[in-house]
Amino acid sequence: MAWMSPARAPEIGKPMALLLDVDGTLLEFAPRPDAVVVPPGLVRLLAALHDRLEGALALVSGRSIDTLDGLFDPLRLPAVGLHGIERRPAYGGAVDRLPVEPPSPRLLAAIGQAVRRYDSAFIEHKGSTLAVHHRLMKDGADLLHRELKQACAAEGGEWTTLRGRQVIELKPALADKGHGCEALFAHAPFAGRHAVAFGDDTTDLDMFAAVSRWGGTNISVGARIAGAGHLRLASPRQTLAVLLELDRAIAAGAPPHSALRQIVESTRAV
Repeated sequence: MAWMSPARAPEIGKPMALLLDVDGTLLEFAPRPDAVVVPPGLVRLLAALHDRLEGALALVSGRSIDTLDGLFDPLRLPAVGLHGIERRPAYGGAVDRLPVEPPSPRLLAAIGQAVRRYDSAFIEHKGSTLAVHHRLMKDGADLLHRELKQACAAEGGEWTTLRGRQVIELKPALADKGHGCEALFAHAPFAGRHAVAFGDDTTDLDMFAAVSRWGGTNISVGARIAGAGHLRLASPRQTLAVLLELDRAIAAGAPPHSALRQIVESTRAV
């Protein structure tokens, strides 16, 4: 773990809000979305931190909120789902959805035609968005991405691609994780808090950009976006270790930001 910008210390005078990406940040990467494993104790840890932060803990994901609820059952945490299309500001509350149209039959046909040319690629249908997962080398991944971008361009700019780790997300252009997080921070308990965001992939950069605009703190996990955060962690395992130490420190009476700073300072080596 390494602090990337010592000048960016959390604003101790403001209460903390946690924004947590899921795949690659809280959960280890898996070959298929349905093959991820929730580590023992993670649900209990998230519940404890949610309570200690007075509800200001949200999951931020390309997965749907229904899927997140299934993964972390029985929790119904505040969340941003489908790259910002879905937003749930309060625990167990109603899910607000952007008024977006599902992919057109023409777009679905073009995506299917492109994907069928690659044996190691498959489509994950999420309703309002899609993801094309692959295990391609760089040249093949670049070619597939180019074909999918062309398919989206044929829709007149209403759809766009977002390239991540062995995945190409296809989503409405008006939706991103940053806008989804902005919607959360328009409501209690997030409004007025100092945001601390954890993410591991290029799909999290919109969230990081929003948090930076607010003067918050970004924490990158793994090597893919290592330079984008003020703090860098090596893996989801280290994310969980930091969150566990943060929970223990808050339970012992430490202010959250002071606790996070001390955890960082005591574990500088990556």
